[in-house]
Amino acid sequence: MHRLHTALYTALLLASLPVSAADRSDFEKWMQQEQSSFKEYRDKRDQEFTRFLKSQWKEMQTFQGVVRDEKPKPKVMPVAPIVTAPVPVQPPVVTLPAPAPSKVPAPVTPGTAVPQLPVPPATPVPPTAAIPVPDKAPVIPIVTVPPIAAIPEPVKVAPVAVPALPKGQKLD
Repeated sequence: MHRLHTALYTALLLASLPVSAADRSDFEKWMQQEQSSFKEYRDKRDQEFTRFLKSQWKEMQTFQGVVRDEKPKPKVMPVAPIVTAPVPVQPPVVTLPAPAPSKVPAPVTPGTAVPQLPVPPATPVPPTAAIPVPDKAPVIPIVTVPPIAAIPEPVKVAPVAVPALPKGQKLD
C-alpha cells in the first residue's frame, strides 16, 4: 500500500512539471505587460505634475516681495518702566434679598384635603443693585525680570584611573 502511494505521488509530480513551465512563461508575459502599462501610467502622471509645477512657478514669479525695512533694530530688548503705585482692586459687594418666611404645613391624615399654601409675590431685583462699578480699570503692576548672568563653563577634570578588584572580591 505504501509503495502504491509513493508511485502515485511520483507520477503526479512528474506530470505537473511540464505544465508549470508553461504557466511560468504565461505569468512572466503577464507580469511584463503589467509593468509596461504601469510605467506608461507613471510617466504620464510625472509629465502632468511637471507641467503643473512649471505653470505654478511662472505664475508666482509675478508677485514681487515688499522691500525690507532698512531701519536697524535694537541689539537689546528695551525694558518697560516699573509701576510702583498700583490702584487697589476692591472686591464687588453683592447684597441678596432676605429669604421669604416658610410655613410648615400641618400633618396630613388620610381622607383630608391638603391645604394650599399662599405663594409670596416675587420682588424684582434690578441688575445693578448694590454692585459698585469702578471709574477706571485696575492697573496691574508689570514686573520685569533682570537679565540672567552668563552660565560659567564647567570645570574640566582629567579622567582618573581606578584599579580593578581581584576576581571574587566585592566592594563594601
